[in-house]
Amino acid sequence: MKRCLSLLVIFLVAGRADAQPTIALGTISTVFYCIGDTVAVPYSTTGTFADGNVFSAELSDANGSFAAPTVVGTSSSPLDTIRFALLNAGLRYRVRVTSSSPAIVSNDNGTDLEALYAPLPVAAISAGNDILSPVADSLGGSAILAGQTVLFSATSVPAADSFFWAFPQDASVLNDTGDSVFVSFSSPGLHTGSLTAINRAGCGTEAFPTVRVLSCNATIPLSAADVTDNEGSPDPFVWVKAGGIDTVGAAAYPQTFFVEQGGTIVLQSSSEWNTYYMKSGATFVPSAPTLGTIVSTAGTRYTIATRFNLDTLSCPDLEFQIEDGVAAAPAASEIRIVQSGTSLSVVTGEQNYGLRLYDLLGSEVFGAQGSGTEMFDLASLSRGIYFAIVETHASHAIAKVAIVP
Repeated sequence: MKRCLSLLVIFLVAGRADAQPTIALGTISTVFYCIGDTVAVPYSTTGTFADGNVFSAELSDANGSFAAPTVVGTSSSPLDTIRFALLNAGLRYRVRVTSSSPAIVSNDNGTDLEALYAPLPVAAISAGNDILSPVADSLGGSAILAGQTVLFSATSVPAADSFFWAFPQDASVLNDTGDSVFVSFSSPGLHTGSLTAINRAGCGTEAFPTVRVLSCNATIPLSAADVTDNEGSPDPFVWVKAGGIDTVGAAAYPQTFFVEQGGTIVLQSSSEWNTYYMKSGATFVPSAPTLGTIVSTAGTRYTIATRFNLDTLSCPDLEFQIEDGVAAAPAASEIRIVQSGTSLSVVTGEQNYGLRLYDLLGSEVFGAQGSGTEMFDLASLSRGIYFAIVETHASHAIAKVAIVP
């Protein structure tokens, strides 16, 4: 009889032990996350839980402590996957699942989870010993010559584990994965590449380094104003001929000057980064602090005091390419539309006209009225392709406009 009672007690105790509920975490294979990524916490259970029981996924602090856990998701199902977003950076997060009735706590996932901010890349551009500032438009900021090799260097905060460079088709290097790369560009103009910084979680952010490339065969555009005597031209493009003296003052936009042998630039002030193409025999007279880039024939050097911020680029033989009709004033009914970066010049003798820009869907994105030769600022437009239409009472002109960052 005693033996039967002992067996019964053992059976009842074993039954109670089998009925004790448990919570087991499934495998969380991903350990690196970007801020905002979703973490999936699978779990399963054994035993019986009370009616109204709630399973809660709990997140430790960034050091792996559950002293004050954060509930990041709940479920009533004994077999489920609770998902939540990691919103704060940390290198030692752990997760676990608990129940409310009865109060059961699973083991944590056993591996540190890292939540990382996306790296923010910065591209430095240097030519020789000079660090150049990436520029946002085609007329301002430091520049290099076509064919000149420059060094693009990448840094990132937070730190990145890898970098990826991409450059436009006329670059000597189209793609690279180092933290620095030597590149040259074969054609003048504004050249924008991309730099992507990626960390071990796969978070990536892009930057768009831009460099202004100038030519030793500079083209004088149709909209350039002629200077043949002593005057000051506010136009965005100015052609200073032999005997011409242009007195440069502060303008509302960067200017480009083409100075022939015997021409003179007298610099009184400048609030923008101007570009000066100086043929051999041209004269540059700075008399006030200024910004700018000088492109000159080899052998011509300009000694600038420290209060002047002027770059000097030297060409073996600086030449000017002149567009047809640049020297002639436009006829009254003639309309020319000339783009330079985010500036659009309308050159015409008409006293009244309307300018409108349309995107590729046909929506009007810009409109203005003008009289004679005027320049319009398009910097507010988004990157893309547009069509500019200038209309007068007697004629009209259409031109494609490309806005790049």
